[in-house]
Amino acid sequence: MDWEYPSTADGSADNYVLLMKELSDSLHKYNKFLSAAITPGVYAGSIRDGLKSEIFPAVDFFNIMVYDGIGWDKNEPIQHASYNMAVASLNYWMGTRGMPKEKAVLGIPAYGKNAANASKAYRDFATANADVNLDYATIDGVQYYYNGLMTTKKKAKLAKETANGIMFWEFYHDDNGNKSIIRAANDELGRNYN
Repeated sequence: MDWEYPSTADGSADNYVLLMKELSDSLHKYNKFLSAAITPGVYAGSIRDGLKSEIFPAVDFFNIMVYDGIGWDKNEPIQHASYNMAVASLNYWMGTRGMPKEKAVLGIPAYGKNAANASKAYRDFATANADVNLDYATIDGVQYYYNGLMTTKKKAKLAKETANGIMFWEFYHDDNGNKSIIRAANDELGRNYN
């Protein structure tokens, strides 16, 4: 389920709880899983609070969308998906809110953003011969920020140690071959990627 976003400001948070419980009951009868894409939880307010902890038992996996956070990390203000944001997000959902570790899935972007919030697929940086070990590149005079190979590996390790997995938004944006961030994450996790 990708509802962006239930909110306490408009009452949709309560409807979301009802919907997720009904979906869970219906899907689990057929041994199917229910997952939910959720906010990173790093911004206080009605959207973060719109995901009520009472749905934790109903949902099998929470895909925590830890990206699109330009300005969140004061150390990297233009980076939309910093490592620090990933740490803070997992700490919030699992520590502060009590989400079970086995339900937390760390979301990693397969795209970059610039200061104007325009995006490019990760593969565009790889094919432009950017140094994909870094987290930024300049294309056509515009600087973009993304998660390069090293940050992706670091986030995969973080998820392995503290959560239950990773997901990418979206696979299609990745590069093929040695510059693939999905391959880098799999290498870090000790998995074969073909």
